[in-house]
Amino acid sequence: MNQYNEKNHAKPSSNTKNSKSILLDKGHSINRMVVEIKSLSSIIFGLAICLMLSGCNPESKQTLQSNSINSNITQSQLVVFLPGGGFIRQPENCEQPPNVQGLPSLLTDAGWEFKQLCYPVAPPYTYPLSKDVITSQVSELIAEYDKVVLIGSSAGANIALLAAIELQDSLAGVVGYYGLYDIPSLPEDVKTNYTNIYTDDPFAASPSTYPLPDTQILLLHGMNDQLIPFDQSTNYCNSCTTLIPEKAHSFLLTETWDELSAFLNSL
Repeated sequence: MNQYNEKNHAKPSSNTKNSKSILLDKGHSINRMVVEIKSLSSIIFGLAICLMLSGCNPESKQTLQSNSINSNITQSQLVVFLPGGGFIRQPENCEQPPNVQGLPSLLTDAGWEFKQLCYPVAPPYTYPLSKDVITSQVSELIAEYDKVVLIGSSAGANIALLAAIELQDSLAGVVGYYGLYDIPSLPEDVKTNYTNIYTDDPFAASPSTYPLPDTQILLLHGMNDQLIPFDQSTNYCNSCTTLIPEKAHSFLLTETWDELSAFLNSL
């Protein structure tokens, strides 16, 4: 091994040291400028996306948000929940709505992580933005987990099935609670609410327009649902549907835990 030898190697002069220091300082300055330029570009890009989706208003309900529990669980099974709201509302700060209360803890006990996603709503955001946003976000989650099951209630069920049609068997399964799957066949007064606000193409925004997704499907619907008739589920996929006697719209998801847990265990 060569070692430094004072007899054979002259020590660098102070002028040489100063020259190297100046060069290093210039190099560091250039590197800092490059990093700052890249950081500025990222900030500008982020602001552009923020303005496009929500106007960068922290109070805006259109901001894409999520609500997850037990995010440090190392399990590889995930349930993603999409709340309802008639395509025009989402929970404040993406908080868990009343109909999902108690479900996350049951899922955790059964070995599943829970995550709630919220999506852009009308007005001003209309079909297909909500479906596209959820499909993209769930696709990213699928890459992180061995199994991902998508659950939606009411309008969220519509979006869940539309997303499943694009994601196909990359999803372990999809579950719809009292969902609307065929907008043109809804009662006229209900249909008008959606066609006037959410979409001018009710066929494109209806899962029934397309072949069933190539994944496991479970539909749950109350037989006393006066808002979204249960035939929305039975006509869409009768063999996938479990009707719940005497239940109206927006019943607690935990009331069908036996059916849901059996479905999850079968995957």
